[in-house]
Amino acid sequence: IGGVLDMMRSLPAMYADDATAFIYECARTNPPVTSLTTVVTEPTTITWGGKEVVLPVGTPLSAVLATANTDPRVWGPDAHAFHTARDYSQLLSWNGPLGGRRGSRFCP
Repeated sequence: IGGVLDMMRSLPAMYADDATAFIYECARTNPPVTSLTTVVTEPTTITWGGKEVVLPVGTPLSAVLATANTDPRVWGPDAHAFHTARDYSQLLSWNGPLGGRRGSRFCP
């Protein structure tokens, strides 16, 4: 419990130090939108399990942002830790990059 309390006590200072990074880290560890669903509008090739797979037009596609944002391959071995000294260029959130594109936000 002591470690959790120490971390909670450090949050105001982390926010004061870099508010933008603090908000990004909040969105990364506890995203306001946890998943998205779309439909493929043109044939799309993805890598799945080390193999290239072609998704035909009309294929439903879902992404779980909540787990992607804690992938140790992207965020490092401390992916589940909250700290603001990260490169947020790979952050997947309501209007973050997905498939190399930035989309509009649909939620209010």
